[in-house]
Amino acid sequence: MLSVLISLFLGLSSFAIETHLTAFHPEWVVQSRQLIGESDAKRNKALEMLRERFPSADAVLKEIDSDYRPYALDVLVALNFPDSVERLLPHLDRDKDGALTLAVNALLNNENHPQIAERYGQLLTGPLEKLTTPQILAMVDFFTHLKRPCSDAICEALFKHPRLEVQQAAALHLAVTPKADKTAFLKPRLPDLFPQVRAQIMLALYKEEKKEAERICNNDQDPIVQSACGQVEFAPPPKPKPKTKKKPIKKTTKDKKKKKEKK
Repeated sequence: MLSVLISLFLGLSSFAIETHLTAFHPEWVVQSRQLIGESDAKRNKALEMLRERFPSADAVLKEIDSDYRPYALDVLVALNFPDSVERLLPHLDRDKDGALTLAVNALLNNENHPQIAERYGQLLTGPLEKLTTPQILAMVDFFTHLKRPCSDAICEALFKHPRLEVQQAAALHLAVTPKADKTAFLKPRLPDLFPQVRAQIMLALYKEEKKEAERICNNDQDPIVQSACGQVEFAPPPKPKPKTKKKPIKKTTKDKKKKKEKK
């Protein structure tokens, strides 16, 4: 009996929540909430209704500056409107939670990626204090995903950022993107980085430049770095060759005869 009452209560609660949402929010917002955490049937039905409601990106983009912006971004991505990127990029300087930047990343394609890269480059070249940490991480992830190296100026700013997550993202970016003289760039900056980042860089260099990774392990005594160093093996130093004693040359009978003749 108790289980029946609980099931009835949960059913009524779900109905009440759905009714509340429908009453106080536009229908498309309710449908957008069904895109995540619902059954495939419910999600597909919500997608179908959203496609009917938004045949193009224009109507969704009108909600970008409204209180329903998070739902509008979900709809743009779910309905796959990559042509909306051009109109989203000007709003990036007001992206406080990084959600808009993540939506732009999700709408990336071969046609719009140069435009995205240019805009992200402009923002990351400017004062990073004006950007939120989630936004910076999403932008760096874009360049890392494409294996497109950031400029030295951007990498420099990222490694100087006071947040650990940003420095870690910069280290990962350098590890996976083709960049000349990585070691020369990193070497003078290592002492100022978080120990977690120094350990991360050592492990990345271990795959490419073991000598430099070994140098870090020998010189950096921070426990976090040393713990990472314990995960890898370096070639032991070559053992010095043992000194061999010269064996005395045995004199033959001929030598003895020559010695007598000289006398």
